[in-house]
Amino acid sequence: MQLSKRDPSFSGLTSMALRCLLLCAVVTLASLCGSGFSRALAKTADGEQPPAPIPTHPLTYKECVALALQNSPYFVPSGVEIKVKRLDVWDKRMELLPDFFVNTNLRLNNPDGRNSSPLSVSFSFGQYDPLQAYFSIGAFKVMVERAALEHVKTINDGMYSLAQIYLSMQLWTRASVIHDEIIEASRQQKAFAVQRYNAGYGSTLDVLQAEREYENAINQKRKNEASHQRAFERLKSFLGAPREQSLTLNLEDAVKQVTGEFNPRTIALETAKRNSLELQMRRLDKTLQGYQVRLAYAKFLPKYTLGLSREYSALSNSDVFVASVGLSIPVLDWGERYRGVVREKRRVVQAKAEERIKTLDFEHEFYTAKGVVDDAAEELKVVATAKEIAGLERQRAEIMYRSGSIEFPEFTRAVERDLEARLVALSKEFEYDQAVLKLRYVSGDLHSTMLDVATYNE
Repeated sequence: MQLSKRDPSFSGLTSMALRCLLLCAVVTLASLCGSGFSRALAKTADGEQPPAPIPTHPLTYKECVALALQNSPYFVPSGVEIKVKRLDVWDKRMELLPDFFVNTNLRLNNPDGRNSSPLSVSFSFGQYDPLQAYFSIGAFKVMVERAALEHVKTINDGMYSLAQIYLSMQLWTRASVIHDEIIEASRQQKAFAVQRYNAGYGSTLDVLQAEREYENAINQKRKNEASHQRAFERLKSFLGAPREQSLTLNLEDAVKQVTGEFNPRTIALETAKRNSLELQMRRLDKTLQGYQVRLAYAKFLPKYTLGLSREYSALSNSDVFVASVGLSIPVLDWGERYRGVVREKRRVVQAKAEERIKTLDFEHEFYTAKGVVDDAAEELKVVATAKEIAGLERQRAEIMYRSGSIEFPEFTRAVERDLEARLVALSKEFEYDQAVLKLRYVSGDLHSTMLDVATYNE
């Protein structure tokens, strides 16, 4: 529908349209100022921080996390996605203001003998749909929140991996001490077998078996050191540090460093559900789908056009200014917009179902992690008792050996049982610590206590 200045209803509609346009402009500019336009641009420009230097002192777990947040390339893609989504929000905010076009036309001939300039200029705003832009802003703000949660989830996964590496390296450090004792015990057994063979009491088979046990003990320690080095290289890679970079870790009380004040016995399901990043993202998905329904309804509304052009008037035989306002009203689209509304409403139902499914899965995962902690605690008690018994038997065997009550082979068997029990206990301690760390990760305590989640959504 087009109205020109010559139409009697022109002045009223034009006045109304211009007032509406002015109101939209004022609201848009107010929202821009209120949301800190210059501050947002400044934050975007300052987003890329230079890599932080690697400290020379041994790094604690928290220091390692802080360094990873600045240097790790694994956090960059999700961090950049937040900035991209924020730019999308600004694009939608700018759609509250109509696009402005300047059109020029040069007349190359004048067959009618017009007394007008051959060059004409017109101004237009194109199609303008402020309501759809308004609802789109809300939807894209939700997308920013979701991108921020995705970024926090990526960081949370990285912190969990770093914590696992710290626990593993502490395990291998403690296991290395026991392996040294195993190597020493194997060396003594080998020396005893060689001594008996030289004295004519032993056999070649006894010597070969003792040598094999000694070599196996050495190889086991080498495997332990290789695993330790691979984990260390993986950690350096995660931090974005080159292989030749010097880096040391503070593994003193590593379990306390990675678990903090977390208590697996007091953590509640409701607290874990509030902290869950996955459940928060599902709730945002449901909210976002609500905006999609509104946008589907907005397609039923008309679009506006405004224009100001200089046109030829036969009455005055000259160019005059003509203002116009138009409405683009959707009339018949064979049910496409209706089906769009129905489709988006059904997706709301789908989003609610997915949220419920994720909640049930999370509850199962939480109770499973809690059960693993309880099982590991019970196993730890059993092996702790076995370790204590093996230690006492070793002490008794040593006393008896020194007093001449038993032979050296019997004493070394008691030493082997003690070392094996210590390794098993160390392994069970590691499994328990891993289970507690997994529960802390699942319950959301890891990211909620170490990160300020709100800052990623500013």
